[in-house]
Amino acid sequence: KYLFSNYLEKAQEYLDGMKDELANRRWNLAVLAGVHCAISACDALTIFFLGRKHKGIKHADAAKLLVGIEGLDKRELGEKSSQFISILDFKTPVEYNKTVFEESDARELLKRVERFYTWVKKKLPD
Repeated sequence: KYLFSNYLEKAQEYLDGMKDELANRRWNLAVLAGVHCAISACDALTIFFLGRKHKGIKHADAAKLLVGIEGLDKRELGEKSSQFISILDFKTPVEYNKTVFEESDARELLKRVERFYTWVKKKLPD
């Protein structure tokens, strides 16, 4: 359970990296860092509350762990799970497809990632 902080630290680094890549106009790297920020943040939350993280191939399955957290508002978990999946929707295109992201895509993703990361951080101890 204490290992959640390692994943939260990674999430913060990915978020910082996303912002650095945006400043350097490297949209694809920014998108990739944003996706990994959300994955690490989700892992931090599920490790803290459930004692485990998703270990499968499909990262979207981590959203199922997220909604299964006891003691948190189910409606809120559903909304955040959907938000998490909307971030993950960028993963395959940025890593494996011919898609080249533009500034507007990266900046839109930054908003989603920051909202998700901020929410996760509020649910965890300092």
